[in-house]
Amino acid sequence: MAALVDKHLSLPMKGRRCELTVREREIIGLVRIGLSDKQIAFRLGLSPYTVNNHIRHLMAKLGVHSRIEAVYYEF
Repeated sequence: MAALVDKHLSLPMKGRRCELTVREREIIGLVRIGLSDKQIAFRLGLSPYTVNNHIRHLMAKLGVHSRIEAVYYEF
């Protein structure tokens, strides 16, 4: 699964309006493969609340209103 995430993290972002941090890109890559906040948190050694905050911030940066929009916007 890590190879899948690495593959998606290395893809160029289409229509990028802003720069996401490395952590935000890492998290959106994990959202894209269907992991929950708890699963992402466990994998990255973070609190689920921290993961949720990263997701909220990246959604605001991208100007989207849902995780699905964020995933499609980025990839």
